[in-house]
Amino acid sequence: MNEAAAMTGYLSPDYAKSFEEFGEIVVLPESRIALLKRPIADDLFDLVGLYPYTMCPDWTKLQLDRPFLEKSGAVSVVFVVDPFAAPTCLPALEGWPVLRPMKTHLVVDVGAGWRQRTSATARRYVRKARERQTFERIPATADNADALWAMYQTTIRHHAVTGLARLSRDAIARQLDVDGALLVLAKEGARILGAILSYRHGETANAHLFFLSQEARAAHTSYGLIDATLGEFERLGCQKVNLGGVAGARDDTSGGLYRFKQNWTRETRTAFLCGAVLQPRTYEILTMGTCDPKSAYFPLYREPTTSPA
Repeated sequence: MNEAAAMTGYLSPDYAKSFEEFGEIVVLPESRIALLKRPIADDLFDLVGLYPYTMCPDWTKLQLDRPFLEKSGAVSVVFVVDPFAAPTCLPALEGWPVLRPMKTHLVVDVGAGWRQRTSATARRYVRKARERQTFERIPATADNADALWAMYQTTIRHHAVTGLARLSRDAIARQLDVDGALLVLAKEGARILGAILSYRHGETANAHLFFLSQEARAAHTSYGLIDATLGEFERLGCQKVNLGGVAGARDDTSGGLYRFKQNWTRETRTAFLCGAVLQPRTYEILTMGTCDPKSAYFPLYREPTTSPA
């Protein structure tokens, strides 16, 4: 990762601080990966990567953090590896007890002619969206937090968003101020119909959050927003833009959200789940009699259908 991307977006300390209301932020001393300390029961806690996944300037240093993690007192640690980094960082993660594919992400090559490579459906709905809306990049500042938070409620309801991904008004306000943020608004007259908040990390970028009003679907707002966002990143000299995957824990590539993103690209990257049990006996007690031992969920005591002991 180049120096220009070293502290922007998901790598920025300010991005980690946006999650402070949800728990203590623990920064690993060698890799500088930021994790969230989550209470389990009594004095027990675990460590989890920030939403949506973890970036690291040098993944080889993560192994040097294992002694720190072992002494941290956490029952387990888990995080999702940045899909752009996965092909090169997986050798550095060998030896982690949990290391498996989690989700498929759709990635757009924003080189010359990318609009011609999108589907006919996308091009048609972009034209329809632009007939009644304007799409523009504006400064990403906390001044927009109230309007965006109100629209994010639609996303939460429509995709049944749970956990850290639900965020909060204050978390979104702080994420707007992170270096590397890019905000594109869709407006009909003076009224905001939707927005996308993205982050640039050097030659790559990530669509972070979609904000859509109740009227956005009928107006095809999401098509116009993606088109405008990709155009901005092309102008900035990015090579690849990650549109993300599906909502929820399951990698349902047959669902509507995934098919929608396929209108823009068929290129994919895989996000890997990485984790370890740090206190085996405590982990066993937490999962005993309450969890399905055949489940692939990790940590098992956090599975949504179960309750920790």
